Amino acid sequence: NNANTTRWVEPVPPPHVAENVIAAQRVQADVLQNAPHNLNGSGVTVGVWDGGAVDTHPDFDTRLLVVDAVAPENHATHVAGTIAASGAGNSAAQGMANATLIHSYDWNSDEIEMRAAAVGGQIDLSNHSYGLIVGWFWDGSQWVDYGSTGFGLYDSNAQEWDDIVYDTDLLVFKSAGNDRNDGPGCPSGPDCDGDYESIGYQGNAKNVVSVCATTDSDAMSSFSSWGPTDDGRVKPDLCANGTTLTSTLVGNTYGSSSGTSMSSPSAAGTAALLYQYFENTQATTPSAQLLKTLLIHGADDLGQPGPDMPQPN
Repeated sequence: NNANTTRWVEPVPPPHVAENVIAAQRVQADVLQNAPHNLNGSGVTVGVWDGGAVDTHPDFDTRLLVVDAVAPENHATHVAGTIAASGAGNSAAQGMANATLIHSYDWNSDEIEMRAAAVGGQIDLSNHSYGLIVGWFWDGSQWVDYGSTGFGLYDSNAQEWDDIVYDTDLLVFKSAGNDRNDGPGCPSGPDCDGDYESIGYQGNAKNVVSVCATTDSDAMSSFSSWGPTDDGRVKPDLCANGTTLTSTLVGNTYGSSSGTSMSSPSAAGTAALLYQYFENTQATTPSAQLLKTLLIHGADDLGQPGPDMPQPN
């Protein structure tokens, strides 16, 4: 009986976990912000999915719509600020695209909401500075091993995100993760995630932009997850500044944080500027695949030419 045929079996996914002036310079957003381009992301809307709501910080003024009415949270507010804070209260916290609109969602039902918001024309880009727990995880009191199966894995989670991009033309920015040095045995013991093939679950999707974190001097951070995927594809797609970024926090304050959670919105905010530039010059919107291509081909190739894979002995 075809109705009872089992077509796919995989483990239940683990829980989620949360993964600017100098940052703007490092991703060359300042080139787009300044003359002769004078871009600010006006007319572009970025959906921010995170562990809580973006706070109604003065740096967002009227440019913030909280869709999921949950409690405001520092991580979400910091991420949104890196994309779109005006910098009115702290010039160092100005986001990449300080006229962009932010729609705030929590990460529950993210796939359903991403698809609906894109199809409905409510958002143009989305940022996801979180992922499913994989490998070693510090729960606040001890290390817990969630297993390494999700590293480099292309599963139904990654496939669904690919389908969303393909079906809706929404360009999705995803933090690569901070797993490269996680574990009680790090940096050189067996109980340590990484170095290579340390990107988990949705970060391995083909159509999204997976973003790793570099320092203020374009050096690789110590924590940022690396590819490749299990099937040999190059990941992450891009790197952006993700160390000691100053941005907005709950309660009309500011603070500094590091992680691929910070580098992903650096890239998403810069993409909002490119999106605006394309609209201004071409009188149409760029497709997700075109915008991703422009970002990758406009990036600097750091380190050895091409993918920086381990060299044979």
